[in-house]
Amino acid sequence: MAFLGIVIGLLSCANLLLNYGLLHDTRLMVLWLLVAIINPFFEEGYWRGLLGQVTDHWPAWLACAYPTFFFTIGHPLQWGVFSLACRRWEMIIALFIMGMVWSATYRCTRSLRAATFSHMLVDLGNMSVWAFLNLLRLGA
Repeated sequence: MAFLGIVIGLLSCANLLLNYGLLHDTRLMVLWLLVAIINPFFEEGYWRGLLGQVTDHWPAWLACAYPTFFFTIGHPLQWGVFSLACRRWEMIIALFIMGMVWSATYRCTRSLRAATFSHMLVDLGNMSVWAFLNLLRLGA
């Protein structure tokens, strides 16, 4: 299950390849790296860690679906341009799949390591700060 989580994280690297030309601004690079490294600890600590402990005695499918539901609907409610992209049905499906994989990974391993690492890969690949600033070139 941890392997599937890492694969999910690597899929977002295509976006990084489409937008590598943006990597010339040092300030944005520093912010991007900080967000991509720090944010997954907070999100996974809450969505999988805290809610995973609260739902530990629930049936496995419900214990995975509960935090995934709120993880998925929480993203379109964020501030800024990033929230607009998260309102697209494609992104909602992707968020749901990522949330389920990360929840199942946590449930199977009882560790946040793989889910957090995969989340970091997603944030790096999606170039989070550039997405917040609406600077990404949406390809193909």
